[in-house]
Amino acid sequence: MLVYSERSKIELLPALPKEWPSGVIEGVLCRGQIEIKRLKWDDRPFDFTQGRQVELSLVSQIPQNVTIKIPRGFKEVKITKGDADIVENRDKQGECVVAVVPGEVAEIHFVR
Repeated sequence: MLVYSERSKIELLPALPKEWPSGVIEGVLCRGQIEIKRLKWDDRPFDFTQGRQVELSLVSQIPQNVTIKIPRGFKEVKITKGDADIVENRDKQGECVVAVVPGEVAEIHFVR
């Protein structure tokens, strides 16, 4: 399983096979009127100062706060495109809450 969703909650890579250390998926419809445009992950750091990368591009049809969880947590999270805002950062639990603007693509970058 690469994506699990509930209303206003998305879990990324909850059961990632060891044989897939990196990859990309596109066009995943989630509960809560959210579409993952693109999810890219790489568990093989290309730059040891950067760590492991997870990049998420999503769009919501309604204004909402979306809880995003990734396994094994993250050291850093930032919005790289769009007017979305990080409302809460729960990095110890591997979660963050992002306020998204309806109809606008938000790109979120995680470093693990």
